[in-house]
Amino acid sequence: MENRPENRKRHLLIAASLAVLSLAMLTYVIELNFPAFGMTWHGADGEIYGVARGGAANQAGIKSGDRLLTLEGAPLTEREQFRREWQALSPGDIAVMEISRGDYVWIAELEAESGFPFLDGYAIYYLVAAVFWLAGTSVLLSRALNIRAAGVYLLFCLSASVALFSDTRLNVTYTAWTGFAQRLATGLSMGALLHFSLLFPEDKCRRIRRLPLLLGGIYLPGLVLGLVAGYIVAWRRFEFHWISNLPFVAFGLLFVLWVFSLWHTYRTTAAADVKTHLREMAGGMTLTLLPFVALVVPGAIAGRAIVDMRLVAASLTAFPLALTYAIFQRRSSARLILWVRRGFVYLGLGTIFGAAFLMAMLVISWLWWEVTLTGVELTIGLMAALPAALLAALLRPVIDRLVERWFFATDSKIEERE
Repeated sequence: MENRPENRKRHLLIAASLAVLSLAMLTYVIELNFPAFGMTWHGADGEIYGVARGGAANQAGIKSGDRLLTLEGAPLTEREQFRREWQALSPGDIAVMEISRGDYVWIAELEAESGFPFLDGYAIYYLVAAVFWLAGTSVLLSRALNIRAAGVYLLFCLSASVALFSDTRLNVTYTAWTGFAQRLATGLSMGALLHFSLLFPEDKCRRIRRLPLLLGGIYLPGLVLGLVAGYIVAWRRFEFHWISNLPFVAFGLLFVLWVFSLWHTYRTTAAADVKTHLREMAGGMTLTLLPFVALVVPGAIAGRAIVDMRLVAASLTAFPLALTYAIFQRRSSARLILWVRRGFVYLGLGTIFGAAFLMAMLVISWLWWEVTLTGVELTIGLMAALPAALLAALLRPVIDRLVERWFFATDSKIEERE
């Protein structure tokens, strides 16, 4: 049983988790106000590196490698003006862009499209951020770790989530708060991951001397790099200075330290079960983190993305899943099964609330023709289904019994069927 101070800490951590979830929802809804053009470009120099087949850019003859110079007369380098012109456009409007291909410059007219729901492919950032958020929140709620370790793991997952969803189309236009948040959260996530490596398995931290000094060495470099890089990017004191990419170069060092931490734990622990668990989890988690490091570090050194950054973000998906699985497996397989079952329960509740919202909107639009199902309305309603599902105390026992009956039959039920 947890005492009152630990319960208060857990409640504060749950509040922080819900705050990050709300911020992600708000950011996504804001991004829906930016129309799509069927192409993606580098914010630094406007080089177009992705053109959707059949999209507005493809129909206008734009190709990968071309360069976006202006939008509605606003140069890409004038970021606030560029953002305002972009946000002022609505789906169906004709956007006038200045495009260059080598020495040739021409004017392209593109019909603005709705970004809902994929945001020109940038929605992958939100999906991966959701995986991190669910991983950290599920470990906290499950009590699979003590409150200290669970809090550090949640800090890692939430900071990684913020770093992901703030690096989308808003960050392409370099809105000040998203550019700053993305760099700072990146530095914080690196420190939190190394901190968690000191606390997991649970008995590991007891053998560490001078822990405060060690934690300072873990967190300070990432936070200082994040603050400096975020300041430069957000307020453009030095336009795309090389320092702004240092937090991403540091991922290489983070990876080396992560592997060293696993190796050190394996070498110094005397517990056979800990050694066995480390052997099982180290390879999988390291391999899931390696593709991201291999993709992001060379791009940061080169000062530009080597591959499409949406693929880089997608390469992170497996790491929080592997790490969370290792945490649950360390506690017990029964705990893992319990949370798989709860996943079914909340998925069922979310489906019920989402379907109820859609039905209500359809009925209202049928009765009053002025009401239309726009992308923003659908998105707000469907995302609101998640916190509503979490608070559905009356429906949960019913769904729990249905899940138990359908997916987790007892031995007696199996015998009856046979």
